[in-house]
Amino acid sequence: MGPPGAGKSTFINNAAGVDATKVGHGLKPCTATIQHVIVQYPDDPTCRVVFVDTPGFDNTFLDVSAILRQIAVWMARSYGDKMKLAGVVYLHEMSRVRMLVTSRKNLGVFNRLIGNDATRSVILATTKWGDVEEEVGSQREEQLSTALWKEMVEQGSRTARFLNTRESAWNIVDLITEREPLDALQIQKELVDLEKLIPETEAGSTLCTILKELVGVHKATVGRL
Repeated sequence: MGPPGAGKSTFINNAAGVDATKVGHGLKPCTATIQHVIVQYPDDPTCRVVFVDTPGFDNTFLDVSAILRQIAVWMARSYGDKMKLAGVVYLHEMSRVRMLVTSRKNLGVFNRLIGNDATRSVILATTKWGDVEEEVGSQREEQLSTALWKEMVEQGSRTARFLNTRESAWNIVDLITEREPLDALQIQKELVDLEKLIPETEAGSTLCTILKELVGVHKATVGRL
């Protein structure tokens, strides 16, 4: 998971060793629907890893509520089929000079979607290190760990660098598989166990608040024109 352009599809393609998912290079994101790719574990041919590529919530070309619905429905179905998630990789590109407001909100919805109990199984992976100087990137990495990601790190999330290589992708997967699989994400429990509607979930409620804020900003902007 992560904002559009963070490198989600690139991460999966590197892990798979083939172009299994389409990578976007323009303004319009390529991941418009959930995609999954099945790959054999490099050191264990008897083990399979299923990578799930999701659209980002600050995707301006897709309705954000529709994105949440896609993710929620997939999560609910997989949970209903007794398929457990090993963990979640949340990607953030280091080439961004500032953490945009939309990216902060993306992370906010993400946190509500997974819940506190699943935070220990999240890998916060930084990408696009080739676009920044090592010293600058290290400073930004430190700022992320001690500010934006501070609470998640304190709750057990770990950080890692994706260096656009197969090796670094599987090093991140190893961080996940060395721990026990998740029982369930918060949104899975809410939709299946508690039988809530999507707008009634924590993620849905948070997204509704964000949308109301965006509508308010839009109206204020139009009023000034």
